[in-house]
Amino acid sequence: MTESTWFVWGLALVVLVSTTIAALLGLRGNHETPVKVMLFVGYFWLSAFVQLLLIAGIAHLAKF
Repeated sequence: MTESTWFVWGLALVVLVSTTIAALLGLRGNHETPVKVMLFVGYFWLSAFVQLLLIAGIAHLAKF
């Protein structure tokens, strides 16, 4: 596989994991719909940024 193919699959995996985490954390509970949507979006971006930071850190350490 080429490098761009790995990038696309990796990004798709990050989106899938972030969606799963956001759905589990943001959509449960007894909140009104707008609050659930805001929680979902917040948890989605939080988990996406954390995953991207971990991937960047691992890639940086792999260079050494």
